[in-house]
Amino acid sequence: MEDYDLFDGAAAVDLGGGFWLPEEEILASPEAVEELSNSGGNEHTDNYCVYNPTTRQCLILPPFPVNEVFNDIYGVNLAYDPSKSPHYKVICVRGYENSEEGYFQIEIYSSKIGFWRKSRFSGIFTAHYETKFGIGMFWNGALHWISPWDGSLYFDVDEEKVHDLPMPAIHANYRRSFRYFGESRDHLHLIEIYGPCTALFNVYEMERNYSGWIVKYRVDLLAVAAAFPEMVRSHPIDRRKYGFSMLSIVREEEDEDSYLVVHIPNKAIRYNFKDKYFEKVHEFAPVGIEIEVESTLEYRCSHAFQYTESLAYV
Repeated sequence: MEDYDLFDGAAAVDLGGGFWLPEEEILASPEAVEELSNSGGNEHTDNYCVYNPTTRQCLILPPFPVNEVFNDIYGVNLAYDPSKSPHYKVICVRGYENSEEGYFQIEIYSSKIGFWRKSRFSGIFTAHYETKFGIGMFWNGALHWISPWDGSLYFDVDEEKVHDLPMPAIHANYRRSFRYFGESRDHLHLIEIYGPCTALFNVYEMERNYSGWIVKYRVDLLAVAAAFPEMVRSHPIDRRKYGFSMLSIVREEEDEDSYLVVHIPNKAIRYNFKDKYFEKVHEFAPVGIEIEVESTLEYRCSHAFQYTESLAYV
């Protein structure tokens, strides 16, 4: 156990409402009570740690067991619900590729026992090699992984079983265009955008029994684009006329107060779902490297976390 500031020398952007953008690689963070960080900056390294930014405690996880077949690390995620247990689990997906289909197995580290072991019941499973195992969302006692093709999955942490995750229908042979996937206040959300008018889209919420996704909110960012013309691309990329990314959906105790945090070039915008009111909440410092001629988007949803202070022991 070490006591130090993992983010020493790197700023963290506080956007209010317990919303946080750390300038350090965080691989998983349910409500950011504890973070799982790759201290080596390479997803295939053995150097992973669990870090509590409130107490500044950091636990270096033991190296992964030697596995000559499933030797690639596809994702490492934290499963932690402080309302149910002070203990957490770290879920590692290991595998190897065969054409477009990969073969995977799961290993689990438990803070209660302090070492890695293979999942008892998930066995070897197949998934598309582009499945986003590195950005799993912990919700409803399970880790959820989206695939840009067919075959999104979730892993029930207590049962240690892998299940198919139903997804909204898309046109045949289309690559899934998800722009946001995240959890807030025990709700799992998804945003997918298709077509040229990307400023109009739905926010989906997963039913707790996994019967499917429902449309929870409808978003119209055309007024935001009119107020912030830098959001309009003069040369649309992939038919996307508007340059923006979703950072976070923040569910409040009263649903009418819930909002979306949108990143447009050099700014973060808060957009209220109910009354469509929006305002600038942060202006980012220039990074000096432009992705496009007219603008740069520095962050995506995988870079942002909802932060709750905790004295939890790592």
